[in-house]
Amino acid sequence: MSWQTHALRIAVRVLGRDALAAGVGEALAQAMAGLDRPQRVAFLQDLATRGLTPALAELDRADRARLMNDLLPLVAQEFPLDELDLLSAFGGAGT
Repeated sequence: MSWQTHALRIAVRVLGRDALAAGVGEALAQAMAGLDRPQRVAFLQDLATRGLTPALAELDRADRARLMNDLLPLVAQEFPLDELDLLSAFGGAGT
């Protein structure tokens, strides 16, 4: 285990939920500041790919549905929904 991973595990144990969320937000903002647009997109895709499954691991179907319903207004606010190709993103009609 790297020293960075070890330090992060300690931070998770020591900090409260609010402090941890604030720290993650600040760290993410700092990491994003040095990236150009393509790098930001790649970083966010990588972050979601690596982090989403572990973050949802203990949630059941009802928890996930409630979370998604709570997040949808934020998604609708932050993403250009009129430009999304949902059929392609979900494999087309019939799936």
